[in-house]
Amino acid sequence: MSARRVLAIGLSAVILGLAGCSSEGRQEIDGVLWRQTMAHEKLGALLDVSQRETETVLAGLRSATWDRETQAPPDVSGGGMVVYDLDIAEPAAAFSVFLASGPRPDVPRDGGGLYRGPSEVYTCWDVTATFDLTPATTTRELRTECPPTLVEQLLDDAAFVRRDAFDG
Repeated sequence: MSARRVLAIGLSAVILGLAGCSSEGRQEIDGVLWRQTMAHEKLGALLDVSQRETETVLAGLRSATWDRETQAPPDVSGGGMVVYDLDIAEPAAAFSVFLASGPRPDVPRDGGGLYRGPSEVYTCWDVTATFDLTPATTTRELRTECPPTLVEQLLDDAAFVRRDAFDG
């Protein structure tokens, strides 16, 4: 097999691999913002029933939830995760999640070069968690809008990205 053919096959494999691993919106997020966002994502720990009773997990979920009707919005200007709109019907809980990266530091992209994109990113999704099994089972529904009182705290060029852009 010629070197040119090997190179063509190798490049095709790389391109197909990248296409298969990417998801809608992922191209908009560089590694720095992706890592910042995921550092704030604490949902797995919040729902972990392996070391706690379900009632303890639900109590923790209740205490971590922002009540949009009676409480001022939490400060997310530096990034963070907010649980809201909690509805518990044991053994299940349904709620929404807001997740923001916080402002991106002025550093080059992971592969080098200048970064030209949003200063921060944010996303929202709905979760239904069922606690009658260990580990808890969860389903996720992607949202296209987030609470305005949280989004208003972000920088003017903050960009909404679908939650599935952070998968993988």
